[in-house]
Amino acid sequence: MRHIALVPFTLAFLFTCTTTFALTIIRDGASDYAIVLPDEPIPAERTAADELAKHLEKMTRVRLPIVPASRFRGGHGIFLGNCPQLADLGVTPDWNQLGKEGYLFRVSGKHLVICGGRPRGTLYGVYWLLEKHLDCRWFTPDTTVVPRRATVELPDLNLTGAPAFEYRDPWMFIGWGQRVSRWWEKHFSQAYVARTRNSGRRLATTNMGDKQLIDNRHGGVFKIPYFGHNMRTMFPFDKYGETHPEYYALQEDGKRLVAGEQHVDLCLSNPQVALEASNIIRRWMREHPDADMFFVGQSDASHFCRCDGCTVLHKQYGGVRSGPNLDYVNAIAAKVEGDFPDSPIGTFAYQPTYQAPQGLKAHRNVVVWFCPITRCFCHPIHEGLINNGFYHYVDELTDWTRIASKVYVYDYNINCLDPPMDLLKLPETIRTYHRLGVRGIEIDSVQEIQIGFQFLRYWLMIQLFNDNDFNFEKGLGEFLEAYYGAAAGPIRDFIELSSDPRMYEPATAKRAAIWYTEGSPKWQELRQNCLLNWRMLSRAGIERSYELFEKARAAVADEPLALQHVLSARMTLQYAMLEKLPADDPRLEAEAEAFLKLGEELELRSVKDDKLEEYARKVID
Repeated sequence: MRHIALVPFTLAFLFTCTTTFALTIIRDGASDYAIVLPDEPIPAERTAADELAKHLEKMTRVRLPIVPASRFRGGHGIFLGNCPQLADLGVTPDWNQLGKEGYLFRVSGKHLVICGGRPRGTLYGVYWLLEKHLDCRWFTPDTTVVPRRATVELPDLNLTGAPAFEYRDPWMFIGWGQRVSRWWEKHFSQAYVARTRNSGRRLATTNMGDKQLIDNRHGGVFKIPYFGHNMRTMFPFDKYGETHPEYYALQEDGKRLVAGEQHVDLCLSNPQVALEASNIIRRWMREHPDADMFFVGQSDASHFCRCDGCTVLHKQYGGVRSGPNLDYVNAIAAKVEGDFPDSPIGTFAYQPTYQAPQGLKAHRNVVVWFCPITRCFCHPIHEGLINNGFYHYVDELTDWTRIASKVYVYDYNINCLDPPMDLLKLPETIRTYHRLGVRGIEIDSVQEIQIGFQFLRYWLMIQLFNDNDFNFEKGLGEFLEAYYGAAAGPIRDFIELSSDPRMYEPATAKRAAIWYTEGSPKWQELRQNCLLNWRMLSRAGIERSYELFEKARAAVADEPLALQHVLSARMTLQYAMLEKLPADDPRLEAEAEAFLKLGEELELRSVKDDKLEEYARKVID
């Protein structure tokens, strides 16, 4: 059930006492303003009007009428979308520049114009106004803040804006199979997702199917049909295996990987493969004319082709596997460009292809998705032993931005039961991406959003994706206060503790040896200072965390909703306790029972490789 906090807002107000207000929309319970829509608004523009009217009414108890442009007969107007009155008001938007999500504000006399590109621009403009100037906060579906006020005044809003990244997808994971719950699908809120301005492609699918979770009333989604590791989708064995075995990657044993393989790789130097792939992509483009991007994705394996032609390409482009892959994707893009000149094609820079090739640029329609899958979560992307001492991810990403006209990042997230060890590093990482010219970000993934700190993580990430200047410290404080109530202090202390590598046991020698020789200085430094997502809280870290959560529970003992949020966050501590406490610890059985009970309530299906109940019983037994 949604919890609307209709209370005097205590957070810092955006304007100082010297602010000059251009418009007074509502004063002391009265208004002569109407919300004006085009006579034929698209669904998202209708939602924009409803949302504006609803939130203003919650603030002031004044309901502004919503009228079509042809019936507006005087008074003052808040014009949403491309109303015919815009020309008379001296407002001439550049619709092409606004794209699908850009928005424009203009004050003309005592009228306000909020218009944007279709489908999401006007809706996002309304949300920007409510959030940035009227202090509304949509932290989670059950924690929303709408401040009370008698008067609504606005400054001289003459600006254009858009989300900081054109593609924003902290993947709100609705999983499949037996390991991931369906909690988020059952509790999914279109309004919440739209208000946070998440239009990622993942919102178009559930259970890997085609059920769209965000409808057109809430702006729809960024559409990428057949996204991902789709070589097998494009070249299924039952269609090509027998007639064209030469399409598939030649292996060292002289065989080609085809039947029975979960992931197949192709012979990328074979011109017939690129020709057939272009025909497939062209068909997809005809079938999905409203798509924002298409995709040609390598397999999620390393079965690259060893034929003479692919070996030559590998050497020609600097001895990196991205050379043959980009050469192949470029060929496809060039072949379909004549029919679909404005349809971008995405491809991964992932695992063996994450390094940019030499002597090769991406076709103008190719979007490179850079995937730093092994980066260290202990540090922001531009710092740390793993990044500077081994992977050099910022340098590698910069190389891609030099040869591709557009680069996205496909980044990764920690497990829902891990402490929030990277939370305070999010601003530096995301701002580094923005500074380097990255245009879109997907996070894989916010699994089990109802558990641990996943809602907080989602909200902070999406704020940074929308606003590069987002005040992270202020926003974090606002969320903690609203969501955890009187427990905000100890919860913040736990986040700080979780960010300290000294509170964790060393990484295992075996894992550290993946990068450095056992016993070397870098091997030891890696064990102690990096890869917190591969480590467990130490006994000292567990005991300190236990004290903090006892304070948190006591602080909200009489606040049921805040207590529920605290207990969900506390599951990250419980998991560490169940993993690390000795068998004779008197708390162990009670913590296991509580973990099992809350996990069942929140529909957590599995922990590690066990079902939830099996895992808890193992600990108890």
